[in-house]
Amino acid sequence: MKFKAYSLIIIVFVFLSFLLYNIEFRSESNHQQKLGSANNQQQESDFPFIKITPINSFYNNEYYGKILNYRINSNVVNGDKKYIVDYNVEYPQLYNIKNISVLQEVNNQLKMILFKDDYNEILNDFSSIINKKIEGVRSEKGTCKIYLFDDEHISLRYNCYFYTGGKPITVDRLLTINLTTGKSVNLKDFVNIDSIIRNIENLKFDIVEGSYTDGFGTGKEVERISSFIEAFQESIKGDTTEFSMDKSYLYLNFPYQDSLNGYMLLRFNLNDLEQ
Repeated sequence: MKFKAYSLIIIVFVFLSFLLYNIEFRSESNHQQKLGSANNQQQESDFPFIKITPINSFYNNEYYGKILNYRINSNVVNGDKKYIVDYNVEYPQLYNIKNISVLQEVNNQLKMILFKDDYNEILNDFSSIINKKIEGVRSEKGTCKIYLFDDEHISLRYNCYFYTGGKPITVDRLLTINLTTGKSVNLKDFVNIDSIIRNIENLKFDIVEGSYTDGFGTGKEVERISSFIEAFQESIKGDTTEFSMDKSYLYLNFPYQDSLNGYMLLRFNLNDLEQ
């Protein structure tokens, strides 16, 4: 009799566990559907020329996401008139952040960094070119790299190639976002500015992007170091400095006129910056 009672208890326990699992699974599925819906609340649906396809997924602890390819391709040449829009860029989108407003703010920043100006104005501009209302050439090709993705931050580098009918330019954009607040992290709130200046003075940095092929020098000359520090300090005042990080390095981007594309991208050892 006791054996039957125990068996009945076990059966009831298994049934309740199965029921609870299904409830949690459905709840999580509904949550993901809501997140997907939140991420898709863009004006893109009004523009049929936009194609968005997932490239791959990435995971880290409770967070995960996808790298998406944002594609626009319309190439019409009519005599000497050009109506060309060629956008092929990558950007990540996160999922599983329970605070929907934070999720939307994070994902909006991850995407909007690809667009230099107002997003809706740019899409309307694209639409006018594609529909031959105005002439123009708009081209961008860019890749996205996630440097650090932990419980507190997502940190990225975008390497983009722009062409607007004139001279092509390459741009590196850096971004670090706090995943709890959804806000981008200001360099001054992450590291001591004086420690960066000291590392530049002590030649404790590497040049990743920005130097000329010929005539730039090593980047470690006395005059060059002074100009780096001056440009960096000006960027701090103008709030034009960008950074990203991985577990070993901090990557710093600031405007610098005497460079290949008008900016410098330097790399510093995090251990040196802590001193």
